[in-house]
Amino acid sequence: MGDAPTPYQELLRAAATQSSESEPDCAKVEATLHAAVALEPDNPLAYHMIAVTRGRLNDHVGAAEAFVQASDRYPRPSAEWAETAAAAFVRLTRKESAAAPKPHWWTDESLLEVSRQAVEAAPESGGAWQMRATVLGSMEESWPTQPRDAAQMDEAGKAWQRTASLTTDLGERARCVANGVLCLKYAQGRGAEPSPTDGRTVPSTR
Repeated sequence: MGDAPTPYQELLRAAATQSSESEPDCAKVEATLHAAVALEPDNPLAYHMIAVTRGRLNDHVGAAEAFVQASDRYPRPSAEWAETAAAAFVRLTRKESAAAPKPHWWTDESLLEVSRQAVEAAPESGGAWQMRATVLGSMEESWPTQPRDAAQMDEAGKAWQRTASLTTDLGERARCVANGVLCLKYAQGRGAEPSPTDGRTVPSTR
């Protein structure tokens, strides 16, 4: 027989059971998860589950905050760290998150490094590739960016192509492809620099 579950693990299991109900009470789920956080505040799992719960309520700011808390506690780099950092990034670039607190890595230099590590740690993650493509393509106004050179824009275009290959949503795939074409044209000197407000960036589906 294995070891008995810890109180923390029991709370996570209870939250998972509550979440699987046909009409889950998200407030109850989150209360259970906060009880788990109180027991093990340095464990990322409860924060991760809180983020998912808030996402179900379309609370993108709250979900981003919890994803940041989780990513700060996962080993860096790791697939779990990459997934949660990318999920936070996607939500923090939404219009409703403009005034939301940003993580310590919310600078152009840090985002370039974080997104690079994310796709290396989670090469099959569409969220990580979307983050990398958006950062390299400088396609958001959420943080001050430096000018991108042709090599960076070429990499951005390929990252958008990779993002497109990892999604099954046809509309989202089309937007990723369009972003990729825009970046590659700029890299080749045949198009205008992408505007962060051109409406072509891929919206979060997480």
